[in-house]
Amino acid sequence: MRHSDLFSGIGASSPDAPDVEKWLLEPGTRRANEWMRNWAHLEGTVGGAGQFTSWAANWSPDPTAPRGFRFPIDLDNGMADEKVLAQWVAKTPHGLVRDPAFVTRMKKDLSGRIMIIVGRKDDFDLFAPAESFAQELNALGIETRFDATGHGHANHLERFDPTFRFLLERLDRAH
Repeated sequence: MRHSDLFSGIGASSPDAPDVEKWLLEPGTRRANEWMRNWAHLEGTVGGAGQFTSWAANWSPDPTAPRGFRFPIDLDNGMADEKVLAQWVAKTPHGLVRDPAFVTRMKKDLSGRIMIIVGRKDDFDLFAPAESFAQELNALGIETRFDATGHGHANHLERFDPTFRFLLERLDRAH
């Protein structure tokens, strides 16, 4: 999305939540889902490379922090660190579409060229955030195809075939 001048389409198969806030926090609270807090806590405790660690290093670097970056939640109690969470949200696709100039560019470059596909039983709770983000894009006038499968996260081949076909069709009409 950041480089619509370089890419003629987007195919997102079970994307890590484009709306990280909706994915991370328990509905109606400012506390992380327990499984997400445990995941982040494990990475924060063990150290080294990991998904939360890579996001934190990129989205919330802080040379004064013990690790050189900050997590968007307190690793012990799961409560949101609002300042850091705002940094994370700003880096996500949901955060990017808050900028009217970005939305204008997306409409011009990628409307009708975005497909998001995810399983209704996704093991990592990616369905709801992916669906709501597709709805958000469509509401903004950025035509987005959203496909739901009946599977979980592991059935990636079922998602890849329609995604590749969608993208190949858009390559033929690339501008």
